Amino acid sequence: MLPWKLLVQGTAGSGKTQLALHLLRDAAAAGSALYVCFNRPLADAMKSISPSEVHVVTFHELARTLAVETNQLPGDFSADGVFESLAKLFVEVSPKLAGQFDTLIVDAGVR
Repeated sequence: MLPWKLLVQGTAGSGKTQLALHLLRDAAAAGSALYVCFNRPLADAMKSISPSEVHVVTFHELARTLAVETNQLPGDFSADGVFESLAKLFVEVSPKLAGQFDTLIVDAGVR
């Protein structure tokens, strides 16, 4: 199927992250890859074990990058609701990512 999509559900310790790492290594060898997760410790850990060609970011880090690129960065990150605003902005401007990566892996996303 194109695009190829795989949804993996499992309990903690079942190997989901190890599968993601394997897919990232394959993707880095074949093209470009983006790994997105929702917490900094996981992003830092994946950055340290992923191929250097893989882009590893948290969701809000990616949203902030897109906000900067579109001149829509919130001014006050201590304000109530700033992260919800970033998420909404991400949904609006995420089409800018189209075609930039051959593989996208979202760790702990919701569908």
